[in-house]
Amino acid sequence: MKQLTYLKPNLLKWEEVPEPILTKENDASVSPFLVARCDIDAAFLRSDIFKRISIGRFLGLVGTSLSDFARKDFLKGPFPFGHECVAEIVALEKGVRNFKLRQKVIIPFQISCGVCPICESGLSSPCQETGSFNMYSGIGKHVSQGGTLSDILKVPYANKMLIPAPMT
Repeated sequence: MKQLTYLKPNLLKWEEVPEPILTKENDASVSPFLVARCDIDAAFLRSDIFKRISIGRFLGLVGTSLSDFARKDFLKGPFPFGHECVAEIVALEKGVRNFKLRQKVIIPFQISCGVCPICESGLSSPCQETGSFNMYSGIGKHVSQGGTLSDILKVPYANKMLIPAPMT
């Protein structure tokens, strides 16, 4: 299958990669057809964002939490590109309930289990099951689940991750 891969500033490339394999009973596969561009995409596509964050911290314009998170490997390629999408379900494992093949769904960019105490409180980023900053695209050396600019995308924890899209 094809996947758009970020290599370095000003360089994206379509690559042939293995199709993701469903391994757990709560997994689904989707085919993205509408992908959003995040504000941060333009910043790292066109420049060295680590350098910008470092300058921002020096000038007092960027907080320590972001600058500590943005290590030298932050947004360093290669990694799958894209992390926000609307997609069509193409495969469901037996534990996925209330969804059907070909249904249109919204896929959140952060991977979270949806049932741990942290997720239940509405704070999915530090999910106890998946860990902090587990997301599509992966932003460099952090955990990645693939990119939404791919033919097929695996959705773990599909019962909580899939959001029915209001289609007319």
